[in-house]
Amino acid sequence: MVTRVSSVMAIAMMLTFAPIARANPLDSFGYGSRSAALGGAVTADVEDVSANYYNPAGLVRGERLRLEIGYMRALHALAVDGRDNDVDPLGGILGGVVAPGRAGPIRFALGIGLHLNDERISRTRSLPQNQPRWELYDNRTHRIFLAAHLAIQPFRWLSIGGGISFMAATRGSVAIGGDVSLLMPDDETYLRHRVDSDLTSVRYPQLGLQITPDEHWSFGLAYRGEFQLRLELEATLEGEIIAGRADNPDATRIPGYFHLISDSVNAFLPQQIALGVAWRPVPRVRVGVDVTWIDWSAYRNPTALTEVELRIDVPPGFPGIEVPAGVRGTTPIPPRFVDRLVPRVGVEVRAICLRHVALDVRGGYVFEASPAPDQTGDTNFMDADRHVLSLGLGLLLRRPARWLGADIAIDVHVQHILFDERLVRKTSPIDAIGDYRIDGSIWSFGGTTGLVF
Repeated sequence: MVTRVSSVMAIAMMLTFAPIARANPLDSFGYGSRSAALGGAVTADVEDVSANYYNPAGLVRGERLRLEIGYMRALHALAVDGRDNDVDPLGGILGGVVAPGRAGPIRFALGIGLHLNDERISRTRSLPQNQPRWELYDNRTHRIFLAAHLAIQPFRWLSIGGGISFMAATRGSVAIGGDVSLLMPDDETYLRHRVDSDLTSVRYPQLGLQITPDEHWSFGLAYRGEFQLRLELEATLEGEIIAGRADNPDATRIPGYFHLISDSVNAFLPQQIALGVAWRPVPRVRVGVDVTWIDWSAYRNPTALTEVELRIDVPPGFPGIEVPAGVRGTTPIPPRFVDRLVPRVGVEVRAICLRHVALDVRGGYVFEASPAPDQTGDTNFMDADRHVLSLGLGLLLRRPARWLGADIAIDVHVQHILFDERLVRKTSPIDAIGDYRIDGSIWSFGGTTGLVF
């Protein structure tokens, strides 16, 4: 039974070392096939369902109801010293609605966007802070995205939008108490437990505007707020270890107490400001350029801050039980991530434009310098500068069937994310991990189908 109690204590301690998960898959792979194919350089003129992420002001640009659904998949090949780290693949269903309307002279639109992973809603791994891991991809993408927005167009050249995205935070406690018999653990051990858990909503704002002075130019500004999902856990184990029968009042009783408090951020999205411009030199060609500031300096170490108290009052000379001199909690080391400016460019050309059919060809490029500093000390948050190349096609079928009463938009895309090789050198010659080299790539692809009424 001592083994059983030790297991309970070990499980409670494991729960406290849950690392951070970095936001949602949209930051890594884009949202919607058209916007992903353009490298996310759509802040100035996005108007489909993906406006729920890139710029909610764009929801009011169109005058027709839009329904969209799609799927994306990402395959990782991320390696340390040439060995694949087996980062799990990611797949997810996306969808949403853009519903326009009018209140007198003011046009408005409501938008809802959703991304739901097809394997798990969220995931948290338990890793010590010196364990090498692809921090921004291993857990970061295993999150849902859900947002609701409202946009208005007070003037023909100005659109304004905003709303909220939200997730859920957890606070829980576990308490176990009772008596443990050393001689008859299965028959004379009595334990009581209590588990409390609270799930609370965490909301963060998204705001944007678009300015369209003429048919050739459009400008956009979007803000995505920071959110942190706190994971607060408290575990208590209290009782007596009985050296003898539980009903023997003369049996030696050893009181014990274990208390643990853990506080961590289970998911984190840095605040971002995106500035974009879209240029249409001719009706069939569109060029977009975005620059996004990402507040990575607010990044928190994934290791939980823990406080541990352990007391076992063993009588003098009692054999077989060794009490640790002290159990230390965990203090996260500041990660010292740095803010980044991320440039994006996207080009779209309408290759075919007929009465009932149109075909767009798209391409995009993104360069994102790694926010992670050189990992010369005890932490090993693996990351490297990344280059994102994307290609896509968009097929528009105008009223293919009278009974449908809508246009059909079909978009597909593929992305190749290539990481520069990065050599990590440790300051200490006796570092437990030592020097290592990281590199790799990710392939991402997907498709979106929409009805435009």
